[in-house]
Amino acid sequence: MLELKQVALDLYAGPLCRYHAGMWETIAERAAREEGIPYYDLRTDEDDEELAAIAEVKEAVIAWRGHVTKYFADKENVTFTWEENEDAEYFTDRPGWGGYTALLLAAARPYDQPLPIHLPDVVEDDDDFFEASENWEHSPFAHIIRPELWLPIPDNIVFDMSYMTKESISIGTLQGLMFQLRGLNESRFNMDIRQLESATVAQPADDEPVETQARYALAIFMRATEWALRRRLPLILDY
Repeated sequence: MLELKQVALDLYAGPLCRYHAGMWETIAERAAREEGIPYYDLRTDEDDEELAAIAEVKEAVIAWRGHVTKYFADKENVTFTWEENEDAEYFTDRPGWGGYTALLLAAARPYDQPLPIHLPDVVEDDDDFFEASENWEHSPFAHIIRPELWLPIPDNIVFDMSYMTKESISIGTLQGLMFQLRGLNESRFNMDIRQLESATVAQPADDEPVETQARYALAIFMRATEWALRRRLPLILDY
């Protein structure tokens, strides 16, 4: 059950070993650092114990990557991989729970029907979202509605698989996500490049109209997905 939460929801694009080792900052943490507010930065304290932990995380990620790539090579005849280097660059942004929920509602709602004015406390209370999430295989926006991790797989498949930190995770592809984000924009919002850039200037409050929050989240997701696609690196929801 997806509820509006007090904790933040961020997007991280980059090596999964860096993500799971905690060697990255959210945009809020970066802002705190730039304002001189103390925080703990994993990258600046490289003692032996920490380096061992990083190596362990990287080993687990590479093993899982091998499992995924072998599955696709054997079952789908698709070959792909991505870089796992803890020193590689990464990208992060914050759609927030309100923006993400609004994006889900926009993806679930028939394009000729208006969005609700206010966000529900529980997104499953929205009949259109409940129907779309239950029958996501038939949704034109399954890559938006279902996954929380997107990989640089040259395919449009959405699937569930065991993960390093979870029994199961829903996974999509970057190219499938970008195709559907563009489709949602064209069918409902029709924002051009300038409007997409303007939509990301400030994160809307949770009490602002659903359409305003959905536009913001869509633009944030498109920016992060484009960054990940160009570098062939994973994109994951962080919460």
